[in-house]
Amino acid sequence: LSPSSQALAFSLSGRSVNDGELYVLINGAPRPVTFRVQHGTTGTWLKVIDTAAESPRDISRSDIAGDTVPDTLEIAPHSVVVLCQR
Repeated sequence: LSPSSQALAFSLSGRSVNDGELYVLINGAPRPVTFRVQHGTTGTWLKVIDTAAESPRDISRSDIAGDTVPDTLEIAPHSVVVLCQR
């Protein structure tokens, strides 16, 4: 991470409270950024939040909806995507 960094991804474990895992991808850049999902197995993540999507597609219930994501994902400029592990 440097002062000029404009993108960040991290995972949050819910194991300590018997909950699932989240993977958060943040793009603060004025252009799309391609992220490689570094945690978990390909096909085990569902997209539950995408701030670049039009409502009501911007938020999905993780227990019934969401698009399965590949190991790389392009994130729109100035947006946040949250993945939930199924």
